[in-house]
Amino acid sequence: MEIMTIAVLKHHTHNIGDDIQRLALEALLPHVDLRIDRDDMSLIKKFDSDTKLIVNGWFAKQTHKVYPIQTKAQVLYIGFHANDDDVIPLKPQSPVGCRDLWTFELCRQKNVPAWLSWCATLTLQWERPTKRNNILLADIFEKDLDSVPKNIIQAAKRVTHEIDPLLDRNSEALKRLELYASAQLVITKRLHAMLPCLAMGTPVVFVTPTFGIHRFDFYRDLAWTPENAPWNEMRPKVSREYINGMSVSFQKTLDGFLKS
Repeated sequence: MEIMTIAVLKHHTHNIGDDIQRLALEALLPHVDLRIDRDDMSLIKKFDSDTKLIVNGWFAKQTHKVYPIQTKAQVLYIGFHANDDDVIPLKPQSPVGCRDLWTFELCRQKNVPAWLSWCATLTLQWERPTKRNNILLADIFEKDLDSVPKNIIQAAKRVTHEIDPLLDRNSEALKRLELYASAQLVITKRLHAMLPCLAMGTPVVFVTPTFGIHRFDFYRDLAWTPENAPWNEMRPKVSREYINGMSVSFQKTLDGFLKS
């Protein structure tokens, strides 16, 4: 029986959102044998076609020491975001699963086959507890709260995705996911606070940031804004069933890759 090695990417950034994506991906896999540093993928050169590398998350030029990826391993791009067209893989082994419309359009401009996989975090199957009391402000500044009722702000607790990179990243990511699952409401500017909330069915209000707007196209339409949120009867803007429908192709493509 052929032995298959499954490799994913790991991170050492200050942003725990990177690991929230990784945990969502790993939950869909039968096992994980290798975690390759996203910003230095030189290790993957050593592996042959019996290794399957899944590439997801954020990529930008001059950020990664070994890029494009140089390997004989089988590589699947899925939940992939390109900050610029220099990191679009020009000869992918299969169509690029794009995390967002921006990346999909960059692939189209380069004549690279692509499809909208959306993000791994939309596949999260996390049970929400019956008791949900906390209102969370996830990396929100005071200037972002002008349209938020005062009583909501006063009742809220703050959470951040900024961490010491040397902390236990699994533990830190799980803490955030547990907070979001048990929250009554989350108000955030973080993509990877908003998306897990959508998957979990946690009501979320998204404050559009002033930078990197292209990362949020379409996604922000799935969450409330401070201006249209039903503050007196908070509920998700879209159903978990709708989000689950968005994630079906992600899971099917991943399963097909592992079985091929």
